[in-house]
Amino acid sequence: MDARAPALSAATLLLFTTAAIAASRSLEAQGAHGALHEASVDESLDAETLADLDELLLDPVDLARGEARRLRVVPWLSNAQVEALRRALPLRTLSQLARLDGWDSESARSVLPFVRFSASRSVPRSSWRAELRSAALRSGRDLRLRAEGSALRIGLRWNHRQRAGSRYVMLDARSQRAVIGDLRAGISQGLVWWSTESNLRAGSAPFRNARGLEGFDGRTRTRVVRGVGAELEWGAVHVVFVQGAFEAGKVRAGALRLVLFDGHRIGVAALRSGTRHATSLSWSRQTRRTALALEVGGVPTRPGMVFAARGGSKRLRLAGRWRAVPANALPPLAAASRSERTSRIRDALLQATTSLANVRLEVSQAHSLRVDSLGARVETNESKLYVTWRLERDRFEVRLRRRTRKLHAIALESNAPVESAHTRGVILRWLRRWDAATTLTLEYRGVESATSVLLPGSAWQARLQRSRGALTFDLALTTFEATSGLAAPVVADPGVAGGATSRKLLGDGVRAAFALRLTTARFEWRFRVARSVRLALPNPTEVETSLRVRLPQ
Repeated sequence: MDARAPALSAATLLLFTTAAIAASRSLEAQGAHGALHEASVDESLDAETLADLDELLLDPVDLARGEARRLRVVPWLSNAQVEALRRALPLRTLSQLARLDGWDSESARSVLPFVRFSASRSVPRSSWRAELRSAALRSGRDLRLRAEGSALRIGLRWNHRQRAGSRYVMLDARSQRAVIGDLRAGISQGLVWWSTESNLRAGSAPFRNARGLEGFDGRTRTRVVRGVGAELEWGAVHVVFVQGAFEAGKVRAGALRLVLFDGHRIGVAALRSGTRHATSLSWSRQTRRTALALEVGGVPTRPGMVFAARGGSKRLRLAGRWRAVPANALPPLAAASRSERTSRIRDALLQATTSLANVRLEVSQAHSLRVDSLGARVETNESKLYVTWRLERDRFEVRLRRRTRKLHAIALESNAPVESAHTRGVILRWLRRWDAATTLTLEYRGVESATSVLLPGSAWQARLQRSRGALTFDLALTTFEATSGLAAPVVADPGVAGGATSRKLLGDGVRAAFALRLTTARFEWRFRVARSVRLALPNPTEVETSLRVRLPQ
């Protein structure tokens, strides 16, 4: 059972956090790192995306130059927004960015920690960025190397214990991209192919922006194809093609998208894996205030459908998503878990966000129905409430979550649903910014899960972040408590990649984690060490370090 505490979607949370950060650049970066912590813990945003966002924090995109395509890794930006930005370069002010097609003041502020506006084209910039990372974890010693230039990117990872790894080489020009090695792709709304499972839950992002083709050098090889891929754009025509091998067999996939008038886009996608074929047709439209997307397809004889929408005003924003898929109609690379691919799926999500003065309120409600091949029906309902109150130096947050799971007892005379499990969770957080360099956070996470018996769990954490010149340190002390053999609520550790590392802690105990960062104009070094102390359980020490170098052009 999933016992994670309630959370706002990663994209929505980071959108709000960065928008509320004060004008100081150090505060912007500090707030964005905090949002990355939440993304890693609450929504399990994949480590590769977190690492890419963290890299943008360290080396922001200069909007006075032609580097806009690096912003494709930002999950809440669409390809249309990035392309509108690329066509408008160079930009000198944030107001120019907010006036572009598909942009507004809120979306422009959301990327502020990841961009900069140089005053002159003579300012030196980095033409190459290289990173070497080593980690001693429970899964074994992990080594990762990544290098990126203006049009070339290389990634390599190797795990000594598992004797396995990932690697890729990617060529990225202004309108063409090619990948050789391990790769993933996101197409339309995920009915044919998506880069992660992306199960629909309260708090997740209703409207999804496809990232297209990406190289992969992470640890978890979910939906990873080893082969070759190409992504090409000619004006209003966008083409993606992939051929390679997947755990379920050989894969060949392609997608075509056309940009029409007034923000309308249509597309077609096709995928073949072994003897299975899948196709989809899609339509989308994005304006300054609204976004709509529809995808129909899957297995040709049993098509499914996904519809997503978002829109509103500055005070009230609404978003929703609805999906209906027949049994055995999802291909192996679709946005669904293994257990869902053979089930009949019906799910819906509604999200409302409002802001008034210093208070922000978000409410999410999700409903899903799964029917397996034997006719067993599983119904899940989930609700989340998130309230934040921001003062000049303090921020208070309250998050509540409730999730119930019901089984329709087909073996009994009555087919009435029977509640089989429920989960309730709460997060209380107080964040205090003493100055531009110091932040203290106190947090409580509690969860209560019930099947046949009540299984409570809790975690307390105190976290101090301090910057002094080129040095930044991050210290977290956590106490956790849960029924023996079961997991306490997920907590965030100071981390090397993405600014945080998510941890599920078993039983009762104490955990300490410390991260140190040294940043200069040409390199950035990070070191992290963490250890848990638990009774009658192994307590290994985790050590991770990374070195990033930026070479002048």
